[in-house]
Amino acid sequence: MVVIGVLVEGFLVRNNSWTLLGSQLAKDKKKGYYVIPGGPVEIRPGDVVAARCLYINRGTEPIGFGMSGGEEMCNFQLDIGFRPEDADHFRRPAMCTAESPTFRFCDHEETAAIC
Repeated sequence: MVVIGVLVEGFLVRNNSWTLLGSQLAKDKKKGYYVIPGGPVEIRPGDVVAARCLYINRGTEPIGFGMSGGEEMCNFQLDIGFRPEDADHFRRPAMCTAESPTFRFCDHEETAAIC
């Protein structure tokens, strides 16, 4: 399979306004931290943090999206911090796991405009 991922971008969506948090060419897998354009942002209740990926399929067969070896996937990593005085609100047990929630852009009021 030819890798078709070209670009990944992350956004903060608030009141139907999309703010770019970062972007990276898919083949440029450098480790490191990048400054958010415009400076740090605060994620508030009701905000959506969304990733968008650009794929170009130059082949003749459809390519699925998923986590298996025959599918493409998209990853946007965002490290979130908090103020030291808020540390008690973020304390968790040593091991915490949960199922990922089901989310569809077209079903969510803040992101349906891209559908």
